[in-house]
Amino acid sequence: MQNDKNLKHLHRAGVYYLQLNMRKNRVFSNVKMRHALNLVLDKKQLARKVLADGSTPADTFVAPTLAKDQSTGVDFAKEMKPEETHNVAKAQKLWNEGLKEEGRKKADLTYYTYDQTINKNIAQFVQSQVETKLKNAKVEIHAVPAKNVQDNVMRGNFDMYLSLWLADYTDPMSDMDVLQSNNY
Repeated sequence: MQNDKNLKHLHRAGVYYLQLNMRKNRVFSNVKMRHALNLVLDKKQLARKVLADGSTPADTFVAPTLAKDQSTGVDFAKEMKPEETHNVAKAQKLWNEGLKEEGRKKADLTYYTYDQTINKNIAQFVQSQVETKLKNAKVEIHAVPAKNVQDNVMRGNFDMYLSLWLADYTDPMSDMDVLQSNNY
């Protein structure tokens, strides 16, 4: 279907992202464990093989192509891209350090997502990447109706939650505003 000459692609500036529960006594309250998760996920493979819809991997919270830096003309997401976006060895090291710092031998993670096929596929990808590449990590997927997801997120009964944000306007702040602590 992607090669159909009649197919029209509409580019929207949006980002799928994992909202992490960083409350006290949760796994992702530890910065090393958050960093490890970011480094272990192969976002290029996720875009190509799981989404398979022409998506561009996002390495920052700001969607690629949303806005350009007015002084340089460079895409804001490219300017803000971290030097390292995928490094399994470093992820493993950080994960182990984080477990030790938290006094844990393992991490059992709960992942909430909507019960739609694409969301379940993304969840299975994340589960596979985490469980096969991070020692002593287990991911339990809860693919449920939207109301159940929101209820659990609002109560803090999750470690990871798949979300999607589409920019309201062409400014990086449209994406960054989502990161405010009172924005659920």
